Amino acid sequence: MENKKFKKFISFMLAVVMLIIPLSGTARAIDEQTGAAESKAIATITNGIYSLQNPETLRYVDVDDGASTYQGAHLEQWDYDQEYTQKWFFTKITSGTYAGYYTIMNMASQLYMTVENSSSSNSADVILSDFTGASGQYWKLESTSNSRYKIIPACGETAGRVLSVNISFLGANTNGLNILSRTYQDNDSYKDEWYLNYTPINLNLITIYDPQTINSTAIYSNNLYYATQEILLNFGVNFIYSGWTANAGLTQDFSMCASKGNTGICDITCDITNNNEDQDLLTECSTKHHRSASRVMNLEKSENSYVCRLVGFAVCVYDNKERDHRQVNGMAQTNGMNCIISTQSDNVKRTIQHELSHILGARDNECTNGEYCVMSGRVGYWCTNCKYNIFHYNAIYSR
Repeated sequence: MENKKFKKFISFMLAVVMLIIPLSGTARAIDEQTGAAESKAIATITNGIYSLQNPETLRYVDVDDGASTYQGAHLEQWDYDQEYTQKWFFTKITSGTYAGYYTIMNMASQLYMTVENSSSSNSADVILSDFTGASGQYWKLESTSNSRYKIIPACGETAGRVLSVNISFLGANTNGLNILSRTYQDNDSYKDEWYLNYTPINLNLITIYDPQTINSTAIYSNNLYYATQEILLNFGVNFIYSGWTANAGLTQDFSMCASKGNTGICDITCDITNNNEDQDLLTECSTKHHRSASRVMNLEKSENSYVCRLVGFAVCVYDNKERDHRQVNGMAQTNGMNCIISTQSDNVKRTIQHELSHILGARDNECTNGEYCVMSGRVGYWCTNCKYNIFHYNAIYSR
């Protein structure tokens, strides 16, 4: 990324020069008057990642790179550089005092867009802060025209404040101008309106299944769609896939354990070498057993894409710590690129969501105060700890 401090200096010098050069045309008055804006409908957008572009300056809401830490850092406008300091996750509040408002989280820091001290004053600073539930952290969207929005802080709503680029005598279009909570001006200057550009994180996902044990993938296609849509709405991650594709590389040689059918798991009678001579140890399940979840999960890997495998037979693991050999619904590499799903699971949608969450960084047994979420058996809800693990520890958010 280019040095923003150097560019700020250049922008400042250019702005000073502009003050010396006579300007043609009518100057725009800078005042504190509240525009008589017509009533507009409250807008609803899809939860997800957006960049915020100002239609007047064509620059984007960014974080001051001169700050020593993200906490308390001021927001400013900057040329688009694709850094995650310019990406913001909008989450709609569905109940309570602020139902219909949004929280706006910065993707680089996982801190929240906040009017400092929840001030209702004109030209209040807008900073990054931990989420506290203060009124300065809730924002209402109001559509204006030409796909633009007013972004209204709850703390300044009655005073007519909106998110705005600072009005500066050094020029309106320079990089580094602060973003403030200011009185809305209903005029032909649009420094207080915004384009919201939807920018999800697209990840290629190869989805393959075992044609020997799965005859139809129709229901599993629905499971995959709804599981991934909820991940998109909660984390801004868009798994791109083309549907389940048969892959014979997942098919097992059932002559090694013919009596088990699709529902049984390996035991010491399984003949890994298929020579009727060995009785194989359960401790070797993870590397040798034909129904080992970890072994099958590493079949048909891809160097560049995430891979989700669907098999119709039961899969198992051996837990060295607990000395326990057991059946599992699936398996995934935490912050990895591979997972396996067994249709012997009692809820395939839940299992897909659970294992893809592992890929994104969630961990078992780390739910907030034992809260019931995707990582502990629930569908479509992630607790605070699991969200934290995904947003903070996955490399896709650290660019």
